[in-house]
Order: sequence, then structure tokens, then C-alpha cells
Amino acid sequence: MSQTSEETMRELQKQLMQNQLDSLRISMENLANSFDHVPAAIIARSCLAILKSMISLSYCSLMVFIDRYHESSLRSQLERIQKFQELTRSFADDEKDDHPDYNQGRKAGLLLYAESIMPVSWYLLKCNPSDLFIAQAETIRACCLDELKHHYGNSLMNSSDDDDINAPYARLMEKVEAEMKKRFRLPVTDNVVSVALRTYKDCRDLEFPVPQGLALHALSPLGSGEEWSVQEVEISSDPSSYPRETTIEAITMTREQLGAHYNGAEFKREVPTTHPTLDNLDIDFDKEIPDEYGILVAWRFVGSEAWMDRYGHLVPQDPLL
Repeated sequence: MSQTSEETMRELQKQLMQNQLDSLRISMENLANSFDHVPAAIIARSCLAILKSMISLSYCSLMVFIDRYHESSLRSQLERIQKFQELTRSFADDEKDDHPDYNQGRKAGLLLYAESIMPVSWYLLKCNPSDLFIAQAETIRACCLDELKHHYGNSLMNSSDDDDINAPYARLMEKVEAEMKKRFRLPVTDNVVSVALRTYKDCRDLEFPVPQGLALHALSPLGSGEEWSVQEVEISSDPSSYPRETTIEAITMTREQLGAHYNGAEFKREVPTTHPTLDNLDIDFDKEIPDEYGILVAWRFVGSEAWMDRYGHLVPQDPLL
């Protein structure tokens, strides 16, 4: 996918979120005005539909900001969404006295939430809008559950699991998972590698300060070579400053810094095959290097001049190196 196509896709995702927000506001207003006037089943089903919309918004915001996340933090975020998603199927397991009372007027509270829905541009300024949507959904669920308790007694009915309703969310989850796996496997572009290697050379030869987000790691095999010791080291012209038995030096950069510098143009569009050199080495840099360091940009054997990319392919020769 070209950069232009990806930008178009992001704009479409934002427009989808805006449409969902507009629909959500209307649904919340209608639900609030229905309190104490319609059967419990309709209240419950309307609430669950709103919660599912907020789940969808959480997934959409993850897709928009997927490059901002470390893999572990994204996994954690997905687990939180999935955990709450289980509560959007039914109120049947909620006992009447198991939950504290909602601490404000239910109708007024829900209308206030509807009025507080902002344009999508506001949410996109947030570091983690997905968390915000889930937090709001939890409050809305508590509000509706309280309405059911006070006006409908123990008949917390409510919409049983409906495969037809839940199927779109299952498909959306599969799509997010597939996109996540691909995104975290994409290597950086040749341009990113060249800039990182020039920066490395300037830090090594001219003793320039190492820019934020960039790090150098020394890797040493342990025992039979099936495990590796990984240590962040200073960029130095003297390899003897590395730990003993170091055989590989690797450069990483955080995804936050990549996004700040390249604004979405930092990754290649497809995942290449792994070069036999890396297969034979039997090392998974993604597992060996802690994910807070971001993504592997380039690596080489200590003493060699040849740098390789994340998948073991020689990086294009840079005339400035």
C-alpha cells in the first residue's frame, strides 16, 4: 500500500469514528429519554447496543494509533477491551445487589454523557482514546444497570447472547489482531536505516550525543547459543568496551520517535522473507531485546562492516557511510 493510500485509509477510519460518535450521541439521548417508559428488555438491549458501539470505537482508535504502542502495551489494551466486551452480551449475570447504586440522576447523567461527546479530532489528540471509551462505557453500563434495578426489580433481562449481533465484533477483533501482527513485523524503510546508521557513525566518531529513542545493544550467546545476553551499551569506537563474548551489535529506535520523525512513512509495506543468515543464527531480536526499546533498525557482527536489516538482508550501501 502506498503512503497516499495509507493516509486515505486513516482518513476513512477517522470518518468512520466520527459517524459512530454522531450515532452514539443520538442513541444515548434516546435511551435516557426512555428510562421508566419502556420495557426492561428494550432498555437492556438499547444499552448493550451502545456499549458495543463504544467497543467498536475502542478498536477503531487502536487501529488509528497502532504505531504508538509497544506490542506488550497493545496486548494489554486488547485484553482490557475483550474483558469488557464480555459484559456487553447480557445483564443476566448481574445480581440485583451486587453493584453499588449509580451516584447521580440516571437520566441526567446519561444525557450529560451524550452532550459531552466531542468531535473525533478531540479524541485523536488523546494519548489513548481507547481507554477513555472503555471507561465511559463502564459508567454507562453502571447507569443502565441501576435503572434496571430500581424500576424493573429482579427482571434484569436481557438480551441473551446473539451470534448475529456479536459476529461483527468478532470479525473486527480478528481484523485488529491480523493488522497488529503485521504491523509489528514490518521492518523500517531503507531511508530510516540510512539515517540511523549515519547517526550511529556521528555518535561513534564525532562523539555526538545519542538522540532520544535510539539505542545500541551488545548481544552475547549463552551456553549452547540457544539463549542470548542483551545489554544496552554506549556507542563507542572501541569494541573492547562491549561485554566479553559480544558477537552482535544492534541498533534500535522507539516507535514513538519513529512516528515523530517520519509521520507514518517509517515502515515498509510488506514483511520480507527471512534471510538464511538470520535463520541459521537462530535468534529472534524481537524476543531478545525488550520492547520498550522499540524496533530493530539494523544489526551486524562485531568486527564486520556490513549491516543487515531486521530480517537479515544486507542494507543498501550508503555513500555517506
